[in-house]
Amino acid sequence: YDGGIELSEIKNLLIYLKKTSLIGTYLDVEDLYHIARNLRVFRVIKTKFQELEGKYRGLHMRFKDIPTYKGIEELIEAVIDNQKEIKDTASPELKDIRYSKKLIQNNIKRKFDDLISNPAYAKAIQEKIVTVRDGRSVIPVKTDFKGQIKGIEHDRSSSGQTVFIEPISVVSLNNKMRELEVREREEIRKILLRLTDNLRANLDGLMEVGESLL
Repeated sequence: YDGGIELSEIKNLLIYLKKTSLIGTYLDVEDLYHIARNLRVFRVIKTKFQELEGKYRGLHMRFKDIPTYKGIEELIEAVIDNQKEIKDTASPELKDIRYSKKLIQNNIKRKFDDLISNPAYAKAIQEKIVTVRDGRSVIPVKTDFKGQIKGIEHDRSSSGQTVFIEPISVVSLNNKMRELEVREREEIRKILLRLTDNLRANLDGLMEVGESLL
């Protein structure tokens, strides 16, 4: 009746909020995503019953004194997208790191494209693909021809007929990519920690919201 209310995304917020009890811990991306969605659902529900107070007084009274947290919703939504991924714009540092990663990835791709298209290596390359071993970009090379492509061997096939070589030309780029990946993980940890600290600072009121939705 009266346009209905959307309840499909409701979760038990208390389960997520209890994870914040230890200082220094932080919620993961999916937890924060669901918290933001449920805060929005609660805010919409409360507003709906406030507008229809005369018709649904009991429901209005149930929610009227419980605070809403649109600010926290927006903080989380500024960081996490609808696919439950951290946005590039979650922080200036993260944006710079991911931009640098794209530049390096493009450089790595160019290096491999040059190698794969070079007729001198046609017999040596097992497949014209780039794969990953030990977190490094490598190329599959026929074992009998591995000496033709200078680089670091990271793995070999179960048959022993293929080795996975990291060409010398991409070693420094792969090193830089690994450094950026470490920085990216650390920056994401800081972002999640800041969001969790914000929840922790408002924990009593948020628990009230969670209890009201049970």
